[in-house]
Amino acid sequence: MIRAVLFDLDGVLVDSERFYNRRRATYLATQGIDVGPGFDLSGYAEEDIWRTIVPDDPVRRQELREGYLVYQKDHPSPFVELLNPDARELLAALAARGVKRALASSSPRPLIDQFLDETGLRDSFDFAISGEQCPAPKPSPEIYLRAIAELGLTPAECLVVEDSPLGIAAGLAAGAHVVALAQYNDDHRLDQSAAPRVVARLIDVLDLLDD
Repeated sequence: MIRAVLFDLDGVLVDSERFYNRRRATYLATQGIDVGPGFDLSGYAEEDIWRTIVPDDPVRRQELREGYLVYQKDHPSPFVELLNPDARELLAALAARGVKRALASSSPRPLIDQFLDETGLRDSFDFAISGEQCPAPKPSPEIYLRAIAELGLTPAECLVVEDSPLGIAAGLAAGAHVVALAQYNDDHRLDQSAAPRVVARLIDVLDLLDD
């Protein structure tokens, strides 16, 4: 029996992956870096994103990363606009059934807090954790193992909802049940073949609780 549902943030609770990729690509263009039309680092931890963009120059990498923090403040994430239309209903339904809810995202902790505050969903979760608070990012299972421990449950009692290959791998490595949420848009497709199940809508997670 599923006693907790653990959610990734980007691409699951919010349709933010395309926004992040476009914003980062636009910023990099202002710095003379053309990442091309297929630029997509969905599911990567922040450190790994910048290491992928600038693999061989740590000084330049840090300069770009610090500049992007400023750029982000001028171009904030519109979380209310990007919120999955099923998110509030699902979280309320889980709470009504006594199912615990956790948020486990690779995003930086300030971004997670911004999401929780802007959407008013902070009280909808029993626990929230950032990949920055873990020694290793997804696909390491660390983030999910820590969240499960905080909830006082076992992996077999938990369902992880993910979208990216890295997140799916992390949930499976943690020993939890894993379901992938189908991509929001046809132009943003990730490899979800490793997920035992894929749901078309977030609210469909309710149907999996008694399986």
